[in-house]
Amino acid sequence: MTEEGIRIIRNWTRILIMGLAAGVFVFSIVKITVYYAEGYRNEDQSNELRKIYYTPEKKQAAVGTHNYNILQAVKIPGASIALSLPDTSPKPIDKVWTVQERFVPLLERSQDVVGWLHIEGTAIDYPVVQAEDNKFYLEKDITQQKNAGGSIFMDFRNHIKKEDRHTILYGHNMKNKTMFADLLNYESEWYFDNHSLIQFDNLYENQKWQVFSAYVTNIYDDYIRTQFESKEDYRTFLDDIQNKSLHPLNTTVNEDDIILTLSTCSAASSEYRFAVHAKLIRED
Repeated sequence: MTEEGIRIIRNWTRILIMGLAAGVFVFSIVKITVYYAEGYRNEDQSNELRKIYYTPEKKQAAVGTHNYNILQAVKIPGASIALSLPDTSPKPIDKVWTVQERFVPLLERSQDVVGWLHIEGTAIDYPVVQAEDNKFYLEKDITQQKNAGGSIFMDFRNHIKKEDRHTILYGHNMKNKTMFADLLNYESEWYFDNHSLIQFDNLYENQKWQVFSAYVTNIYDDYIRTQFESKEDYRTFLDDIQNKSLHPLNTTVNEDDIILTLSTCSAASSEYRFAVHAKLIRED
């Protein structure tokens, strides 16, 4: 091959490399732009939902059946009063599942809404949804539209009508400091101590939770167990997640407690997670 041919090949090779580099650069810029754009669009939607949630319409909804051993009102034709007769049959008492008023307009947006999560003094203030698996809402907002920010969602194994020992919520650690990004701040002992109360309300009742552990773990750690063979097994699990905490415990936890876990990606790598555990504060 002549020197001229070699020179032409080198020039075309240089142009090809520069073209590929430019293509990668443009692709990266587009990806980053879309990521941030979807993140801010997700936050705009969240702000709208907050307005709806904190200033609800005057609606009420009852879900499920009820069966109380109470006085039944019986109207007699032609009479202006109703007699109350006791129901003496040995029927079991079932709980009335009444959706809280402020959740009704959210359920009109999405039937997958199961609660609302709020931590005072943080950006964490979002509706919580639930699907049939733990992948569906990774890149979808609560209206099931594609969005890099995804949603805060409950583990598909949990049930809000059942008192699960361990409820788990997941969310992305977004670079624009939305969704579960603030969880990483629990690496600070000051933050851990001063943001120790979590408000996680489900469709039917309001609940406060006390943070007792926060740490970095990995995807191979079974910190998201929902089934336990016995109280002793559960006790061992609680001891394990307490001992992992980056900070001294401010509260005790035992096998009679119900716990909540918030989980997000760690800044360390894609195989690491940051977990915050809290226990239900029972009202006396």
